Amino acid sequence: MQASLESGQSVLLAMQSNEDGASFCYYDPTYDELQQFGPTITCGGSAVTDVTTENDQLQNRQSSQARILAVPKGNAQSVHRSGPIFKSPKMSRPIVAFEFGISVDNAVAPGALYTIPAAIRNTGDSPIVFAKALSDNVGQEVPPSVQGGAVPAITFGWPTGDWTTVHFEPVSRTQFAGVIIAPGGLFEFNFGSLTIPNAPIGGTSRSAVVDFSIRITDTIMGQLLNMSGAEFQFPTNVNQTLIFKVAAQSAPSGLSFNPARVIDTATGELISGPADGSPSVNFFAVFTDTSISTGAPGLALGPSSS
Repeated sequence: MQASLESGQSVLLAMQSNEDGASFCYYDPTYDELQQFGPTITCGGSAVTDVTTENDQLQNRQSSQARILAVPKGNAQSVHRSGPIFKSPKMSRPIVAFEFGISVDNAVAPGALYTIPAAIRNTGDSPIVFAKALSDNVGQEVPPSVQGGAVPAITFGWPTGDWTTVHFEPVSRTQFAGVIIAPGGLFEFNFGSLTIPNAPIGGTSRSAVVDFSIRITDTIMGQLLNMSGAEFQFPTNVNQTLIFKVAAQSAPSGLSFNPARVIDTATGELISGPADGSPSVNFFAVFTDTSISTGAPGLALGPSSS
């Protein structure tokens, strides 16, 4: 758990018994494979509770939530840094960079199925080449070298407001199969869709975690959320909070673009993107992530700027 908080990586609860580390068993006479619960966890000054995972077999999707009670204090993670948190490049190399654009302000009609427009702009020197045989059954846990090119993943979560999003469905990964985005090029796509409840006109809902990440090679990773790497310490998320406001008819705003951080996860080298940030303190996490698509319940954790 402490390593997950320090690195920004996800941690999975579903696993076989491990005698080398702490584990738990969940017993309940009303056991339901579709919804399971985890223990309150304390480790190294961290505390997590209210762990719940849901496995939607019909949608082939998992979602998890957990409430962070505390994060470590008095260590390097919470100390203000005066210098960059990433290592500087050690050699000249082609710049890999991209921006993610999405409709931030969305007017949505009650009862409608709303699709969120999005786009990727290649701002680097090299083309971004997605694998030709992408499927929704293989996520970022399989290296790009095995799949034959870059691998995308979508994260959407932490809904708050007058009403909550219902049945968000990320776009199929196959939409990116074989796509090549040349330097300066723009690739437009649908981020995903959600069903709008019959909420009153003017009611709003927000989603604080909206991320499109690309595992470009086995070590080079780009995303708006937090990433692991040498000397990496939770930069503030650079993604914007999406707003959905119930209106008479659906209408997205223009796309708002934010630069992704692209780093070499093996060396901690920041290849492109923002370098500054600070650790978050408390957050409540609800994720839908296409990179978790193995059919087993899992827990995804990550800090928020909201």
